[in-house]
Amino acid sequence: MAKRGIPYTKRELYRQSGPVTYRGPNLGEIAFPLGGIGAGCVSLGGWGQLRDWEVMNRPAKGNTIPQVFFTLRMQVGRKPPVLRVLQGPPGGPLAQSGHSAPRATGEGLPHFREVSFTGHFPFAEVALSDPTVPVRVRLEAFSPFIPLADRDSSIPVAILLYHLTNTRRETVAVTVVGNLTNVIGDRSEAGRVNQARSGRGLTGLCLTAKKLPADSPRFGSLALSTWAAQAKVWPRWRANELWKFWELVEADDLPPRGRGTSDTGSLIVRLRLRAGETATVPILITWHFPTFEKYWGRGQSAEPAPTWRNYYASQWRDAWDVALHVRKHFPRLYRETRLFHDRLWSTTAPDYVLDAVSSQLAILRSPTVLRLADGTFYGFEGCNNTAGCCEGSCTHVWNYAQALAYLFPALQRSMLEASLHHALEKDGCVHFRLPLPLGTKPVKRFFPCADGQMGQVMQAYREWLISGDDGWLRRMWPLAKRALEFAWKYWDRDRDGVMEGMQHNTYDIEF
Repeated sequence: MAKRGIPYTKRELYRQSGPVTYRGPNLGEIAFPLGGIGAGCVSLGGWGQLRDWEVMNRPAKGNTIPQVFFTLRMQVGRKPPVLRVLQGPPGGPLAQSGHSAPRATGEGLPHFREVSFTGHFPFAEVALSDPTVPVRVRLEAFSPFIPLADRDSSIPVAILLYHLTNTRRETVAVTVVGNLTNVIGDRSEAGRVNQARSGRGLTGLCLTAKKLPADSPRFGSLALSTWAAQAKVWPRWRANELWKFWELVEADDLPPRGRGTSDTGSLIVRLRLRAGETATVPILITWHFPTFEKYWGRGQSAEPAPTWRNYYASQWRDAWDVALHVRKHFPRLYRETRLFHDRLWSTTAPDYVLDAVSSQLAILRSPTVLRLADGTFYGFEGCNNTAGCCEGSCTHVWNYAQALAYLFPALQRSMLEASLHHALEKDGCVHFRLPLPLGTKPVKRFFPCADGQMGQVMQAYREWLISGDDGWLRRMWPLAKRALEFAWKYWDRDRDGVMEGMQHNTYDIEF
């Protein structure tokens, strides 16, 4: 094991048993995405903070929502209460001092002294401890990820389970306070609405905007909820109270009296822990931004950007509806996600292989991918900080991805079907980029990509082997056959099985 604060060497990583636990400077580089396939994500940072809020249908690396963090208040008997932000000590650039230092996630407030992060997809764990406080914390974070169940695995939710353990011999009174800020639309025109909601075993804070049209790409909802027994909601803080937040939590004067005007609200959970007892506070963060706007490839066009409904909008009405669904099905969603985790991590592959393979599965939760209204899977080649890079489910990139075909074969088939139905020319040429909305013709015809074109044929065979669906193969065979025949016209005219001539490929060059 590496010394504390010293990054792991490759040799030390290879000697690890099971998932790798990170400490010290490594924590500043961690962003573990929580969300659904094609549903966007919010990432869990290395010391337990929420970062990179990418829930509004596009990449947004570095995007933080102000005042969003969780606070733990602990009191033994009549002793003065002890407060900690439910994070380890912030590091990296957040540790800089000065007036301009970031403080959106509670950076300047007291934190736990010790923190470690263990990532074992689809779960992440943050361990928090401090010898000066009576409670030890283990945060278990995940989103449902269940092979073959693509609907369950596409829920726009981040699930945080705070496991609290009393390390003292006396009972500890505990209060957990979680904040969420309404950032929907522009404050001056959106008419932001913060509401306390309860029902069907759930209590929470629901955020939306009443003045934005329902089909606006900026319209949507966010929710922070729990099914803990003793839960209350404070929909809006007064602007001046946010400056006194710590004092109000310390005084346990929650929720405050009166009506606030800020966009930040809080979810408050109280419980008592007997000596040595462990209890869990479940937290759901859900989102619902139903209208996807094509934000790329616009150039100087004055025409409105195309829009469409994303997949999860066809399944749930708003963020609160998502939360109710997760609450109702939580035991099954947790059990089946944990089952996949346990099967994956109990294989005989070396631990560093499992770490590499499992971490790459997280791409399916990132803004690199999206799902269209009918559930069709679509992907960029990757993302930069604010946009997807290289649109079109590029055949000479996604041709090499294997996980989707075996974990979610219906999604893989949907991507292949979209390509062969919408990117296949009459002469058999398959455009290696598929523009959106589906049915849009490419601006110009590129010479086809050799590995991508032939990959479409191989994928058709693979998807039939996996599904055993003869009817599907009969429907796809004429299209796959036409794609194969293109090679006989342009790459293999003598049909000896050896391709000749110019062959564009995944190296972005011509063979």
